[in-house]
Amino acid sequence: MKKAKPIESLADLAILSNAQVQALTSFGHTQLWNLVKSGQFPKPIRLSTQRVGWKSCDVREWILSRPTGGAYFNVGNANAAKRKRRANGLKH
Repeated sequence: MKKAKPIESLADLAILSNAQVQALTSFGHTQLWNLVKSGQFPKPIRLSTQRVGWKSCDVREWILSRPTGGAYFNVGNANAAKRKRRANGLKH
């Protein structure tokens, strides 16, 4: 008989609600579901006829796989530059 693999923490078994996933990712409801439908975010599991949840380990892995720098953060700098130009009375 195989010995069961020990669970590192109870959090590995947690089921996250839609609201919890939105809070962790800062995505709104529509954006979250669009990412799920396009295969860019883990699919939830069905808990009942009207309720779904995400495995916390799946969401954790997705978060850890996200880039931590580069082009994603240049958008904020571009927006800051636009605001500065507008403040100085310049367009674009």
